[in-house]
Amino acid sequence: AGLRPPDPGCPGLAPPAPPSGRGNWDEATAAAGAADRAALVARFVAASGLPAAGYCATGAVRSAFGNTAGQRVAGRCTAATVDGIARTTTADGSARRTAVKMTDLPVAALGLAAGQKARAASDPIELSPGEYPVVLEPGCTRDLLAFLAQHCFNAWAVVEGRSPARLGEQQFDPALSFSDDATDAAATSLPHDAEGT
Repeated sequence: AGLRPPDPGCPGLAPPAPPSGRGNWDEATAAAGAADRAALVARFVAASGLPAAGYCATGAVRSAFGNTAGQRVAGRCTAATVDGIARTTTADGSARRTAVKMTDLPVAALGLAAGQKARAASDPIELSPGEYPVVLEPGCTRDLLAFLAQHCFNAWAVVEGRSPARLGEQQFDPALSFSDDATDAAATSLPHDAEGT
């Protein structure tokens, strides 16, 4: 840092502020092993009623943060994800979910949903080019928002002109509302960011 010139655009460190929570934690999820995860995937596969495959991932993060401005925070979080695919000879169906607790994952319902999607898509019809209204399922919406957050709605992309975001302008239809709340009971993130806020 001593070799770099000062950045005139740097606002400095955020002032110390009390954390709004310690994170959502589940001991069983943090301690889950390969056999525990495999059992969930087996339930997904069995419920699909089709040739199927999937995975289950679990994770636990413990974090402590401190800076020279006096901010000191700590937190922890767990997350479990099950993701799978079921197939017919002509179509695939997928389903996935993430939760703080591994036991909250509705794996049988997800396997059933993946099987139903594959069966429903097995006899596709030709669609002419055109505009069609669509309803995005939660997983698709999550992927879309994650892409926008990572690649579009961040300061670096805005400064470099790569972002479609225009500060001070409406970004989405007013009927949509989004929140990023680490204190939500379903949040699988730490209660503080990389700057300790």
